[in-house]
Amino acid sequence: MRINNLELTDFRNYNHFFIEFDQGINILIGGNAQGKTNIIEAIYLLSVCKSFRTHINDQMIRFDHDFAKVKGNVFSNERMHQLELILSKESKKAKVDGKDILKISDYVGYLNAVVFVPDDLSLVKGSPSIRRKFLDLELSKISPIYVFYLTKYNRLLKERNQYLKLLNQRRGKYDEYLETLDEQLAEVQIKIIGISKSGRTFRMKSPKSMLGSCPVESLHWRTLNLMRSLRQRYRRLLIRLWIACPNKLGVFLG
Repeated sequence: MRINNLELTDFRNYNHFFIEFDQGINILIGGNAQGKTNIIEAIYLLSVCKSFRTHINDQMIRFDHDFAKVKGNVFSNERMHQLELILSKESKKAKVDGKDILKISDYVGYLNAVVFVPDDLSLVKGSPSIRRKFLDLELSKISPIYVFYLTKYNRLLKERNQYLKLLNQRRGKYDEYLETLDEQLAEVQIKIIGISKSGRTFRMKSPKSMLGSCPVESLHWRTLNLMRSLRQRYRRLLIRLWIACPNKLGVFLG
């Protein structure tokens, strides 16, 4: 799985931008506020349909424009696919190979990306809710089943909270509708907990089938090992570049 190229239109500070990536390691070099992190953000956006920097679409759209487009060709599941996201101030529209995608579970999985930023220290120092959110996101990338139940749980929880507010305003009591919501939430929670803790092997998602496998029980350790490996490779590259051009070393990746 890899991304071959990236095209941005009215995204952040880019009017129009196109870049082709090498199959090996790619390093972005440039001064501050030139848009390096914007490129990383765009790749991550193509991966999971959301930014790691903001939840507000308008902040990703170039000033004084109504839309932004992020497009890239990725090699996934032995095939080349074109991923495209069109951002408006109110919504996102996702496409795969020119076809509209209505469900996030049908989109996530073509391009898996992991981003490391200073805020990720909160995974260690922050509250358990931050770690749960991180694991939810990573599990969602490799399991459409998990995405389905997690989306259903969040929808039921939102509906239940809204109904509780309505009952409070009307000074109502616990009724059959609230009981039904509680029962549905409990059923979905059982599914989510069972998937997370059973050590079940998930299949990687493709448009019509699921390919490959990934034991959920080892996800945490694989993530830590990946972080350690990336840090070591990054240090070695910096040393090589410093030796080759000590006076011209730019600012790397933000």
